[in-house]
Amino acid sequence: MSRFILVVILLCLSPIHCQVILSHSNLPIISINTKDQNISDDSRIIAKMGVIDNENINYTSDDFNNYNGRISIEHRGTSSLLFPKKSYSIETQDSIGDNNNVSLLGMPIENDWILYAPYGDRSFIRNALTYYLYDKMGYYSPKYRFCELLLNNEYMGIYLLIEKIKRDKNRIDIEEMNINDVEFEDISGGYIIQIDRSSDNKNKYWTSSFNSSSGDSIYFQYIYPKWDNINDYQKSYVQELIYNFEASIIYNNNLYLYNLYDNLINVESFIDYFIISELSKNIDAYRFSTYLYKNHDDIDKRIHIGPVWDFNWAYGNSTFCEADITEGWEFNTSCGKYNPIWYSILTKDSVFNDLLKCRWNHLRREIVSIDNINSFIDSLSNNYKEGFERDFLRWKRKKNTDHHQQIINLKEWINKRIEWLDNNILGTCQNENQIIDEPANLIMITDILGRKTEEKPNIVLFYIYDNGTIERKIIVK
Repeated sequence: MSRFILVVILLCLSPIHCQVILSHSNLPIISINTKDQNISDDSRIIAKMGVIDNENINYTSDDFNNYNGRISIEHRGTSSLLFPKKSYSIETQDSIGDNNNVSLLGMPIENDWILYAPYGDRSFIRNALTYYLYDKMGYYSPKYRFCELLLNNEYMGIYLLIEKIKRDKNRIDIEEMNINDVEFEDISGGYIIQIDRSSDNKNKYWTSSFNSSSGDSIYFQYIYPKWDNINDYQKSYVQELIYNFEASIIYNNNLYLYNLYDNLINVESFIDYFIISELSKNIDAYRFSTYLYKNHDDIDKRIHIGPVWDFNWAYGNSTFCEADITEGWEFNTSCGKYNPIWYSILTKDSVFNDLLKCRWNHLRREIVSIDNINSFIDSLSNNYKEGFERDFLRWKRKKNTDHHQQIINLKEWINKRIEWLDNNILGTCQNENQIIDEPANLIMITDILGRKTEEKPNIVLFYIYDNGTIERKIIVK
């Protein structure tokens, strides 16, 4: 081991990184050869990928026994594109360039994958921890495997090979849509949308009818069907779906609020997304990389939030948005004013808070217990210690901390955060919450853009009632 470290030190010729020579690892080894092509974030290139995954130890000289074939590859990310260690989006292909559905590192077969570089996360495990917890909470969470990457024979460090979020029976399992579907009974699902940044291509997203508390626009991206494979009827349907939910909680008189949204959203998913976002105090929560999906009405008429994605700046890993402070709500930080205002309203509802309290108490008994979280963190940091240390040598930092200290800091932050949440989650946990059904009273009439209006003929109008009912009408005269 001492001889290996000596070689690494001798090859440290840059203040940014060292040239580490990888010979073997207890992690899978992925090797990508671009044949002297540069990888960009503008368009994919064709490359070759080989994967070595033996039971115990993997040598770079071993045969590619898990995958050996063609891929397309490009850089992925937004701010992370500025990092010297890049993340990649890859697609496994056959010899003529068609999708090649394969199982990589034991994960279910597919063709779309992410090679995620935990460059900003020096613990390497924040995303893995989040995916683990969310899976244990009972939801689809992207499957992943830690690995070490060689790019054109150059050691690039620790990566996570992760399932890309998409519609698939083994990922987000919703009904398939066809661009020719136009009848109302055919266009109710499934859909996947994402709250994120806008785009130069305005066909890729739409803007919410309701701004954030700061007055900024909220953008919804078409993920499934993709923007170039969705028709106008389907766009109108999914936009109307989101509008109905937003209008139901914004245009209310604060009475019987639960009745207004219970039939429109899967409340349990919104509670658990809130818990995982606030537990981690993720700076991207609610406003970036926030997914929602809707199945066909015959299966489920409600909007679900999730799955979780991109938690590398969570768990105290940033000073931005007060994320390093273990106290306070993330949705109420200086960044919270840019979020959709959903949770600012939902957390004022007594029924939502009661359900939240009960769910938190349940999760704290096992899944979100300190012992369980620490055990998971220790299992990764101990099993992959050598690979993590190699990455530290490969990518140098100004702050002189080692991986062991990063793990200590992560545990301490989570411990304090859970203590604060224990003392500050509102609500009263009872066996059941009784909702009183009241007669429906009309609150207002709005047009498709959410503007209050009077009843008019021959246009689409929305009649919003205080019991949660929203009627879509066209008065023909």
